Amino acid sequence: MIKYNIPCIGQGCCVEQLIYHNLEKHRILYDCGSDNLEILKSYINTLDTGVSTTLVISHLHRDHINGIPYLLKHFKKQNKKIKSIFLPAYYPELFNIFAISIIATKTKETTADIRALIDFIVNLENEENNNISEIIHVTPNEENNSINGKSIIHTKPQKITEINDNTYLAMKFWVDLNIFSMLSPTERETLKSIKPDKFIKKKKEARKIYDDIVKGKNFNMTSMLMATYLYYPDDLKTIMCIGLPEYRSILNFFNNGFICTGDYPLKHSKKNIGIEIQKHFSAEDIQIHQMMVPHHGSGNEYCEYIPFNFIEKAYAQNGLKNEYGHPGNNVIEFLEDLGIEFINRQNTF
Repeated sequence: MIKYNIPCIGQGCCVEQLIYHNLEKHRILYDCGSDNLEILKSYINTLDTGVSTTLVISHLHRDHINGIPYLLKHFKKQNKKIKSIFLPAYYPELFNIFAISIIATKTKETTADIRALIDFIVNLENEENNNISEIIHVTPNEENNSINGKSIIHTKPQKITEINDNTYLAMKFWVDLNIFSMLSPTERETLKSIKPDKFIKKKKEARKIYDDIVKGKNFNMTSMLMATYLYYPDDLKTIMCIGLPEYRSILNFFNNGFICTGDYPLKHSKKNIGIEIQKHFSAEDIQIHQMMVPHHGSGNEYCEYIPFNFIEKAYAQNGLKNEYGHPGNNVIEFLEDLGIEFINRQNTF
């Protein structure tokens, strides 16, 4: 059985998936960020550190990751570790630009919280983070694997927990190849020399560095998608298609596939990429029935195309009075016109 918890943490992204199998329980956290860090910390405090936990990072924007240092600290207090972290296989220089962007962004966080987040980001490339057993970088192909340490190619699913000898719960990722071509050689050289912690109290200088480099570039494109689903062999597929009663519980389990979309824009103008995504996930016969709406249900045409055929429910997380205008009525109407139930997990402040 899989349960999903999409907490009301304000404008941000944090999705908890709990997998129950026999007497074991496994947790997947997809992103861990919010514009209201104190609300997110309150949620993190409720997490049972005795549950084996995998963290998946879609990309390194602040409202997707700023709770991670506190999450690691929460586990460390109980002498527990995060089992593994999956994230896109960024060029090392991209860690610096994300760190600079966090410093340059308007935030209510304390200097200590910002410093902890910067330290987490800049150390991700060398796997020196405390309280993480394994850091895994996900790449579209071998040619673009520029990270030292463990990496995987996104064409193969990752086993989470085994149901029997040939049936298991799996995660499958998709990473945009564009993340490796956004920076010119000159920009990469500039970023190599930057020490983000030197700019924590110099927001104007940080903002200028960030604006000069990302001008005209879509850094929201640096996203990774993740789906969880049940993998099962061909002979069982045939039985499930027949629909014998004794296999209905497995069928229900399988039909609980979920896709997390980060900030990735699903647009008509990028329909070719949408078709690529659809083929990527359909290769495993994944019937994804629930999804997170891209970019918090953005009103800026972030969701006007759905490459997943079986979606029944779509979720967004945002604050009731967030300054971004999320979710957008155009997105809600688009989803509802497709017969998809829209569920807004907003908080009340």
